[in-house]
Amino acid sequence: MPAIAASPRAHLVAAASQSTSGAAAHRVYTSYAALLDDPDVEAVYIPLPNSLHRAWVERAARAGKHVLCEKPLAPTAPDAAAMDAAASAAGVALIEAYMTPFHPRAAAIDALVRDGRLGQLRFARAAFTGVLDRADDHRWRPDMGGGALLDVGIYPLAFAQLILGNPDTAAATARLWPEGTDAATALLLGYTGGPLPRHAALTCASDAEGSLTGFIYGTEGHIALDPPYYRTKAFSVHRERGAKVERHEVPYDGNGLRFPAIEAGRCLREGLIESPLLPHADTLAVMRTMDAIRAEIGVRYPHETG
Repeated sequence: MPAIAASPRAHLVAAASQSTSGAAAHRVYTSYAALLDDPDVEAVYIPLPNSLHRAWVERAARAGKHVLCEKPLAPTAPDAAAMDAAASAAGVALIEAYMTPFHPRAAAIDALVRDGRLGQLRFARAAFTGVLDRADDHRWRPDMGGGALLDVGIYPLAFAQLILGNPDTAAATARLWPEGTDAATALLLGYTGGPLPRHAALTCASDAEGSLTGFIYGTEGHIALDPPYYRTKAFSVHRERGAKVERHEVPYDGNGLRFPAIEAGRCLREGLIESPLLPHADTLAVMRTMDAIRAEIGVRYPHETG
């Protein structure tokens, strides 16, 4: 909520919570349904556990509310597709609250790559790891859509998508918790289109000390993003085997969480039901990749059928 409240032209009208302490909103409801009935609410932010995203996005859409939904959009690609269909049918916007494509460094790096500063792209490398040490955390639980892949793996996955596009192949290995979700997953994505094959080597974990690194490699240079790469404020371009190093600053206030809210507001003002910076098709592509990876490492959620 602080990120939304700090976003220009956003007005935090109401919140739904079992606890009213510290709420920054003018009105606090004890049920989500009551908030959706508030006529002053134009759009809602849904930060619930992954397994609850679909139900409440669909209810919000039926109530005529635009939705900014926490990443990942859903536990599975079919869930995400159903949410997309519900929002489209209701004529409301559905934006995934994932900061990377909306972050100002995304445009800066895209410009460098398009200008050919790295030559032909060859591969990307990224990691998001950290220790999740609360035994009662819902992010362990299969029934809540838990696991490192969905919790933090989306960061390196969507980073690779932003740079290389959608992969043609995906291979993975994982270490699983007794509960059945992944504690750590290593991914190798393959891209067969273009002059030569490309790949991305990615790692995510919820049981290892933090690594938040990101790199992009080409035939004439590479980019090293200062950690944490998904919301970095600076990066370096290395060329001529490191003989030339350029520093690029991307200054901004705060921790970057407000960028999805700013983009959602822009979309609403312009009458868009999806962001051109993160189209629904891109979100669904990432979800399909995660579904394929989960199938390979043996993580399945209770609500999945077939």
